[in-house]
Amino acid sequence: MKNNNLLYFLGAWSVVLSVSPVLAQSYPEKPIRVIIPFAAGAGSDITARLVANDMQQRLGTTLVVDNRPGANGMLAAETVARAAPDGYTLFFTTVSTQAANPSLYKKLPYDPIRDFTPVGRISLSQHVLVVHPSVKAASVQDLVLLAKAQPGKLSYATSNAGSLVSAEWLKAMAQVDIVGVPYNSNPTALTDLIAGRTQVMFPDQNSATPHINAGKLRVLAVTGLSRLTTFPEVPTMEEAGFKGFTINVWSGVYGPANMPQSIVQRLSAALDASLRNPATLEKFATAGSVPSPLSPEQFAQFARSELEVWKRAIAAARIELQ
Repeated sequence: MKNNNLLYFLGAWSVVLSVSPVLAQSYPEKPIRVIIPFAAGAGSDITARLVANDMQQRLGTTLVVDNRPGANGMLAAETVARAAPDGYTLFFTTVSTQAANPSLYKKLPYDPIRDFTPVGRISLSQHVLVVHPSVKAASVQDLVLLAKAQPGKLSYATSNAGSLVSAEWLKAMAQVDIVGVPYNSNPTALTDLIAGRTQVMFPDQNSATPHINAGKLRVLAVTGLSRLTTFPEVPTMEEAGFKGFTINVWSGVYGPANMPQSIVQRLSAALDASLRNPATLEKFATAGSVPSPLSPEQFAQFARSELEVWKRAIAAARIELQ
């Protein structure tokens, strides 16, 4: 009886092994749904669409973008986590859902590691500290002095985990009272900031860059380890006197857990080629973003390390679990 069971197991496993190459050869046979956890027009949405447009040509099928904003990306993440792992549902997401949310919320409807299959990283960038032009601050220290002179008068806009953590971190380190105003999307938050309904924000660099260049916002600092080539005169938060204040934003592609390895490799190859395409690189530069591809294995390791990075940042910002 044991021998029969062993033969059955070996036979079933041989079928799996024989099917895998077939999946790679036939995939994809229909359009692929790309779920984005933020609203159209957000920096992550712009980047995702650039990549999706190129990838679909390499894959020979349509990539249909499905924007699902809300609950800091949790609604979209849960949708992907529950989808069939057949390669026809992909998650073009960011650090918010995969690294920050686990330290911001007591309970998530998904596990950022267990419920997803990493395909590859897209970009690595920074947040920028910007203010409305009416704010009489030419530096971070000016902003801090202004906030201390007028406690509770200034307000900051947040639209995702990165903008929230960065703003609360600044408040904690500078010991200032600036009122938070949450928004469901980055474009809406930026619209109100530009209109002067809020005064301060930490948006991602690619969504803020056009407004900075147009003079609609003033940039005071960046949150990465080094200055941005697009704004070489703007200091990092560390250079501005906030030691240890370093935080990056990133985006990447995932599928549901347990996707066949052959499909993962097919998607990874298409993603990598897209991010090395000169036409894509030019569009990324225009959007103020920098491609930073990683293989599925490298991306999985990177994402795990980012869980600890954001855990420390959120603790430093003194944000209570929601």
